[in-house]
Amino acid sequence: RVAPRTSPTNIGLYLLSALCAYDFKIIGKNELLQRLDKTVGAVENLKKYEGNLYNWYDTETLCCLDGFVSFVDSGNFLCCLVALKEGIKND
Repeated sequence: RVAPRTSPTNIGLYLLSALCAYDFKIIGKNELLQRLDKTVGAVENLKKYEGNLYNWYDTETLCCLDGFVSFVDSGNFLCCLVALKEGIKND
């Protein structure tokens, strides 16, 4: 069963998985860029607390599921963004 929710950590790991799919030639550059653009665009529109993502979001409505901010999840997300930047820079 798939839970209809996601977290900042999950989103960051998804971004890195898209980069890995590109690196392994499973998807092309255009698809990678589309996936990254769509995901980052969605993240930009998510409700935040003082710039920090909340811990859980509904994957269908993108609504925040609780008022909890996890700084661990925020840190994981940031680390994924740094890794993604470095991975794209090397292309």
